Amino acid sequence: DAQCVIYNGPDSEFTGREMCFNFNEDTVTIVDVTDKSAPVMVARVGYSGAEYTHQGWLTDDQKYLLVNDELDEFYNAVNTTTYIWDVRSLRNPTLITASTTSNTSIDHNLYTHNGLVFKANYRSGLRIADLADVANGNIPEIAYFDTIPGNDTASFSGAWSVYPYYDSGVVTVSSISEGLFILKPH
Repeated sequence: DAQCVIYNGPDSEFTGREMCFNFNEDTVTIVDVTDKSAPVMVARVGYSGAEYTHQGWLTDDQKYLLVNDELDEFYNAVNTTTYIWDVRSLRNPTLITASTTSNTSIDHNLYTHNGLVFKANYRSGLRIADLADVANGNIPEIAYFDTIPGNDTASFSGAWSVYPYYDSGVVTVSSISEGLFILKPH
């Protein structure tokens, strides 16, 4: 997966450029795609324990990047983990921490919006965490909606993705076998 943005973060070298943050099985790769005929790789970084670097999303201020590894829970028997990267320097992304939760489910897709991160973590459903202290590697969970209550095993069923960008504050969750959930967190 990739997130491509017109960059407006703190690294002034790339202001106004189209930057793609790519998740390439075992690395996070940042590419300047402003010139479509000549993309330029800006950085490519890996991390210990990588199994399948699957998806990620920038914080609203584009200073930090939250990354899911879809297979680390499955193969490494770790609890649900979000990798928090400092990307204030796009040429030198730095892993702040691997933030774990008390759940054992596999993480799949996450998105940031209005200072929160909305995570689709397969068997443990929608998880919402606060990004106020993300710079220090802290993203405490503040709410959740479990689409398969009582079973957080590391398997590939349950919440596949979420969408938190409705003006109304509604968040939709697609759960593989359970269907579509339309929620209004409070």
